[in-house]
Amino acid sequence: SPAAPPTVSISATAVSPNQIRIDMNQVVRFTNNGQRSVEIHSDPHPTHEFCPPMNEVGILSAGQSRDTGAFTRAGTCTYHNHDDPDNSSFRGSIVVGGVTDPGPSTTPGPY
Repeated sequence: SPAAPPTVSISATAVSPNQIRIDMNQVVRFTNNGQRSVEIHSDPHPTHEFCPPMNEVGILSAGQSRDTGAFTRAGTCTYHNHDDPDNSSFRGSIVVGGVTDPGPSTTPGPY
């Protein structure tokens, strides 16, 4: 059976880890371990267009998990909690690599 995807845990106070590295064509699972629902979307707020696979997470009720879409391009994908977009504790990034590490992204924008 395939390995479980890397997981971002969402608590009442933060996402953890706030940066995850994956290979191309992988997904990331988001699990809401807090008591309130969260709505995870790609940056920028409120248009969410930079990273479409992120938007498959959407609304997570307490205790719920959902996977992103597959990330098919190398680059850095950033996301936020749409319900609390300015809270940096609920912002994070997914670094999508190819065979080689692309290194830190120097330009914000579409991944």
